[in-house]
Amino acid sequence: MKAPKILIDEKKNAFEKVIAHFQHELSGIRTGRAHPALVESIMVECYGTQSPIKAIASIAVPEPRTIVIQPWDRSVLSDVERAIKAANIGAQPINDGAAIRLNLPAPNAERRRELAKVVGQLAEAARVGIRSVREEIWKEVGRLTKDGELTEDQKFELQDELKKAIDGYNEQIRSTAEKKEEEVLIV
Repeated sequence: MKAPKILIDEKKNAFEKVIAHFQHELSGIRTGRAHPALVESIMVECYGTQSPIKAIASIAVPEPRTIVIQPWDRSVLSDVERAIKAANIGAQPINDGAAIRLNLPAPNAERRRELAKVVGQLAEAARVGIRSVREEIWKEVGRLTKDGELTEDQKFELQDELKKAIDGYNEQIRSTAEKKEEEVLIV
């Protein structure tokens, strides 16, 4: 017979993956400051294959609104420039022959509000992911209860433990989203 707490612990990795994915998605949202995550996952067609920029170049942020991308092989510089233009991140790449420089303009008030809405949508998607994992646990609880492996008392104990865990993950999502919205809305 599985102890009720073990069921939650087995799914902890799934909960953590939802949170990690949410944080990764947020890192790609542009705030008023330059950040390598804005460009590192842009796919570049070079050497006959698709590669993320971070795999073929170094990415630096020398100033708050500037990103410098320096490919290790200068022959892919134009490919990187083309990929950045296609990604439409709101800045035109400047090719100086050795590196690509992106000067990011400050987003206007309307764009900042749109980005704040995107943060909210990503937070809701993360909460849906958490609920999905919770439903998997409940299906397992139902099966174990039906098979007689869990008593009603254990089922209610698990319900309380699960609620505490879900509340903790939802609070983590809420605080992370609020922090990112604050970053996005600051001029």
